[in-house]
Amino acid sequence: MKKIDVGQTITLLANVGVIAGIVFLAIELGQNKDLMRAQIRHELSQGAIDTIVRESADLETVNLFRRGLEGGELTPDEQIRFNQTLSAWFRYMEDVHFQYRNGLYEHSEFANQVNVWKGRLQMPSVHDHWCATNKNFAAEFVESVNSLAAVNC
Repeated sequence: MKKIDVGQTITLLANVGVIAGIVFLAIELGQNKDLMRAQIRHELSQGAIDTIVRESADLETVNLFRRGLEGGELTPDEQIRFNQTLSAWFRYMEDVHFQYRNGLYEHSEFANQVNVWKGRLQMPSVHDHWCATNKNFAAEFVESVNSLAAVNC
């Protein structure tokens, strides 16, 4: 039987320590990804809540947004407010899409978001705004929205 000397024992222990460190690091990375998902999900939810609260903050805003969605008459200033709200909503959509593509947003939650997108994009004023501004967004997002919501510009 071969005897293991002190140098070999130290080398063996060092290698075991390195392997244990790599395992620990892998566990830490997994936990960080879970934490990141939770944080992103919270921020996206907060963004949606903020948008809903802003859209319903007062009767004037509700009236403006309703008329805009229904294609009603808007003053030039109201049209700017309506367009800015839609632009913010599309930026939110783009962020959700980005997070989903990068594995940080669950498929079931993304599918629910897509259903909302489809509903809004069926409204002529939203559809028209999308077609007029979609060149301002990432190509992957534009392609995805156009295919998911069957949008033809």
